[in-house]
Amino acid sequence: MWALALGLGAGLGLITGVGNGALIRADAPARSDVAASAAAVAWAERTFPTFEPVTVHGRGDADVELPAHAGIISATYRGDDDFNVVVVDRFDRMTDVDYAVSTVGAYRGHTAFGYDSSDAVALRVTADDGASWNLTISPIASAPGFTSAGTGDAVLLHEGEPATMTAMHGGERPILITELTGDADATSTSLLFNESAVSGEPARLGAGPSLVVVEAVGDWSLTID
Repeated sequence: MWALALGLGAGLGLITGVGNGALIRADAPARSDVAASAAAVAWAERTFPTFEPVTVHGRGDADVELPAHAGIISATYRGDDDFNVVVVDRFDRMTDVDYAVSTVGAYRGHTAFGYDSSDAVALRVTADDGASWNLTISPIASAPGFTSAGTGDAVLLHEGEPATMTAMHGGERPILITELTGDADATSTSLLFNESAVSGEPARLGAGPSLVVVEAVGDWSLTID
């Protein structure tokens, strides 16, 4: 593995867009096939950094340099033990996002980082030594459009009027849904849902364009009225 020591981590190399010596673009988890609207994409390009997606591959623990302070992490993990991806700042501290991914066993999903902070500089990956993982870091503007159903973690771009939204979820952990509205000068983050296995209580979805981040284990569905 090509390692570049920049003072991040204790004994961990900093990967800068390569994994085990080669840049790869494989095994990315599937995204929603709903295309985001042109207005939502334009909003995301104005509000968040734009950059070329980067994919890295590794085994075990590593620090991965971020191409920008905000984006989407698409992760795949093939191990049976703990898999954690933590966002850290230049002082080697966890950011407000803390754990972008924290799971046990195989994982495929999409999470966002830096949407409410500009401190992120690297990802700290901890995984079993023999287990392989892939991370693709892409701009938030590349997220798919809002969808009514999915599985696991997802990042979506919403374009529409304010609405009442209901979430249904049957996973092992609570479902968390966060919405970010505003622009590059001033953004506002709202936690819409933090519910246990099944939720029928509605929440207020703000006017788009906005970023919607779903954190869930298992299948979920969203209904807008």
